[in-house]
Amino acid sequence: MFRKLLVAALVTTGLLGGMTLTSSTASAFPLTGHGTHEHIRFQVMVRQGRHWEVRHSFWNREEARRVARELEHRGFDARVEEVVGW
Repeated sequence: MFRKLLVAALVTTGLLGGMTLTSSTASAFPLTGHGTHEHIRFQVMVRQGRHWEVRHSFWNREEARRVARELEHRGFDARVEEVVGW
């Protein structure tokens, strides 16, 4: 009986101590989108007739924009799309 009381007291102390160590303020970073474990890719799309086809895929948005500008300079109708969940 004494052992059960001692174990219960230690568990309660550990749980309450752990709760006081956690931050009670909101995080400055959102929980969705950037900064999470979700993979975000940027696809460079090029218009082919009436539909869009993926020409390139990048992890970096700036690289995707650079390639899209290059394709537009060559006369293609290009755009960059963000794809979440790769």
